[in-house]
Amino acid sequence: MMLWMLLFIRPSFSEYRVFRLEIVNTETLVARSLVYNLDPHQYPGYFPLRASEKISYTETWMCRGNTSDFTSFCPSPSEQQPPPDLQPKEAPATGAQPPLPLPPSKG
Repeated sequence: MMLWMLLFIRPSFSEYRVFRLEIVNTETLVARSLVYNLDPHQYPGYFPLRASEKISYTETWMCRGNTSDFTSFCPSPSEQQPPPDLQPKEAPATGAQPPLPLPPSKG
């Protein structure tokens, strides 16, 4: 039985969701933003809000791993740089010559 378990049970991996929350005071219209792993419904249960404050999320994403030992959350995909082959190409420097056209093909 133990051998079967070792051969066929795969290790589990953890992941968690991160939220960029926005809390707006409806009286003063002052807003604050924070990143947390509690959604807008859970957050007020741990951190009470004033009656004049409304909470919503502006962004959410998944992170792999766990949050033990107070590790920081993974960055938002919108904050990450695209891979080098997907980054926009730089414009040629001022005064650079345009590429020469290819000669017509024979045939």
